[in-house]
Amino acid sequence: MHHKLAHPTDYSYTIEHGVVCVVDHAPVRCVTDDVENIIAHLKRVNVDLTAAPLIYRNTLGIWHQIAIKDGQFDGFWAIGERNKAVAIGTVYPGFELAASIVDLMEEDMPAVHYLGESVTS
Repeated sequence: MHHKLAHPTDYSYTIEHGVVCVVDHAPVRCVTDDVENIIAHLKRVNVDLTAAPLIYRNTLGIWHQIAIKDGQFDGFWAIGERNKAVAIGTVYPGFELAASIVDLMEEDMPAVHYLGESVTS
C-alpha cells in the first residue's frame, strides 16, 4: 500500500528467522528520520516487536538494530555489518549462520514494501 505524504519514507520489511528486517530505500526521508512511524506501522500490521528483534539496512547498505522498549523506540544500536546473515546472528544468538547464508539471499526474499505509511487513521 502506498500513501502520498509531504516527506514519505520508502522502506520494505521481511521477517526472517524471528528477526524483523527493514530495508531503507530513502529517496527523500530515511528510516532513521521516521522510525516512530515505521514502528507504529509494523505494530498496526501485527508485527510483534516485543518478541522479534528489529534491524534495518541503511541507504549505505549497513545493518543496525532499532531498539524497542515497552513497545516504543528506544534508540539505535550499531551492528555495522553489510551481511544480513551476520546482522541477524548478532541480534539472535541461536541463529545458525553457516547453514542459513543461502536462505538469506535478499533477491529471493519476498518483501512487504511501503512508501510513506502514515500513523494517523
